[in-house]
Amino acid sequence: MTIRDNRLPVDDIDIRRLAAPRGDAIPNNDLYPAIILPSVLGGKNEPATIHALYARNGWGGAWTWQVFDYHHFHPDAFEALAVASGGATLMLGGPQGEEIEVASGDVLILPPGYGHKQIRKSDEFRICGA
Repeated sequence: MTIRDNRLPVDDIDIRRLAAPRGDAIPNNDLYPAIILPSVLGGKNEPATIHALYARNGWGGAWTWQVFDYHHFHPDAFEALAVASGGATLMLGGPQGEEIEVASGDVLILPPGYGHKQIRKSDEFRICGA
């Protein structure tokens, strides 16, 4: 397996921060926003390449699938998500949150308690999480 070195100068990275208010069923996170890095990995990536990137950066338990189609959150863990292929519409921040479009090469980092849900996806959509 060949792993590309896709490091970019920080000035060349579009970093989006998305804070969401506490909801009735979804706590979100008062200290940390969700971080969205559009196209930071370039285009389509093989899941094995993303899993190796996670491992090199100390993120264990990598998986490839999609996002659940119901609002959920992880109470005590940050979650890294990298879109390997295709695209999807996600709701971040629970029912009171914001819809975002994600596509191949996008990376998201969700803090503990931050709600997320898949609304729709392309047939090719695959996301790698850790």
